[in-house]
Amino acid sequence: MGTMASSNLSETIHGVLVSVRSVGILLLGEAGTGKSECALKLLARNHQLVADDVVELDCQNGKLTGKSPPNMRGLLASRIFGILDIQAIFGAGALIDSSEIDLFVEFTKETADVLREPGAITRDFLGISVPGYSITANQAAEAANLIELAAHVFRAPDCVISAEEAISFGLVAK
Repeated sequence: MGTMASSNLSETIHGVLVSVRSVGILLLGEAGTGKSECALKLLARNHQLVADDVVELDCQNGKLTGKSPPNMRGLLASRIFGILDIQAIFGAGALIDSSEIDLFVEFTKETADVLREPGAITRDFLGISVPGYSITANQAAEAANLIELAAHVFRAPDCVISAEEAISFGLVAK
């Protein structure tokens, strides 16, 4: 993560926070864009839920973390099934109390897919710059796969070839 911030700052935002291979990923977007349904798919793949719908952000010593409000811990609101008790469905291992936020993914209602360099999108939360990705309505069905890939890329950034390198290798046309 980038910029340092003051100690002991906090804020509450609308979103979902999941841990995918120990990478904290904040899912953002308007209501109905698929954040919670994506979180369900990730839980079914043995990833973990931190918070659904309301995420309490905290910044201490330059680290951005998120957690669920106590009255919502372990619950996920699904437009299909209603309010779900995640521990009853997936077991205690599917929940964690808090997570550092490493990436964000913005779910949009746009339909045009835009190719962007990894980390080209950043957003500030409590003075901390967090890299992110955008998932369009066309990509929503594959969001869980894309988020797992984003976690891999975060852990091994050298596995990604930049657009400039792809052009120089002749992989794509100018």
